[in-house]
Amino acid sequence: MKLFKSCGSGLIALLLLLMDSPALQAQTPDDQLIVGMNMNNLLTLDPAAMTGNEVVGIVVNLYDGLVELNPKKLTEVRPALAERWSVSADNSTLTFHLRDNVTFHSGNPLTSDDVIWSMRRVLHLNLAQASVWKSYGFSRDNVDQMITAPDARTVVITLPEPNDPQLVIYSLAALGSMVVLDRKTVQQHEVNGDWGNRWLSTHEAGSGPFRLDIWQAKDVLRMSRSAGYWRGEAKMSRVVFRHLQESQTLRLMMEKGDLDIASNMSIPDVRAPAPRSRSHH
Repeated sequence: MKLFKSCGSGLIALLLLLMDSPALQAQTPDDQLIVGMNMNNLLTLDPAAMTGNEVVGIVVNLYDGLVELNPKKLTEVRPALAERWSVSADNSTLTFHLRDNVTFHSGNPLTSDDVIWSMRRVLHLNLAQASVWKSYGFSRDNVDQMITAPDARTVVITLPEPNDPQLVIYSLAALGSMVVLDRKTVQQHEVNGDWGNRWLSTHEAGSGPFRLDIWQAKDVLRMSRSAGYWRGEAKMSRVVFRHLQESQTLRLMMEKGDLDIASNMSIPDVRAPAPRSRSHH
């Protein structure tokens, strides 16, 4: 399924979400996608604070990371913002080389300073997504020394303690927590040293294939295709997530064609026979 991450890369997190829970998919010739889901656990869009698959499936389409998982082979890490990387002979240092000419939705150029600031932000905020990096030995006290930028296109990560560098790289690809934020835009919305956390709860500052149009908690979230995306523009022009709690409601809306994807349906509703008056293929 190639819905969001444009030009063949697929939507990793939403695929994982849909595989993890019963779902149905309808067919539509339109370039707009309507998704029905329970948004009760969708509490923030800040990548540093996110919890749960629901928000990951959204965040990975608003932001990019240094590397990502191959959706067809989830054990394989492939390039994203970093077009290549290397590991030092003693396994203590990871060096990432960024792509040229990547811009954020604001139009600001994406540089190594944004990468470093985004990583520092996760450790300094010390919210949900900091835990895995703390387990590798990173902390707000050492992150400035451990993650550096020799130039605008190079990021160097030094491991604070001996560890498997391939595991660290996989974590960068799999978690979605170390996505790259538009430092200048977020800093414009900082309040009392909160690293922009309050603003990012309901806004975004990414470089992903989609930009956030609106999010009304427990109601609707809408994102639209970002023009000039570095991979090529997404195939969908707009994606709308609707808050629907009842499995039967999701099923009925799927049958009517009001939804293209329904997430977290109950097993009986997934297996229920289609109405005889409709033809399904």
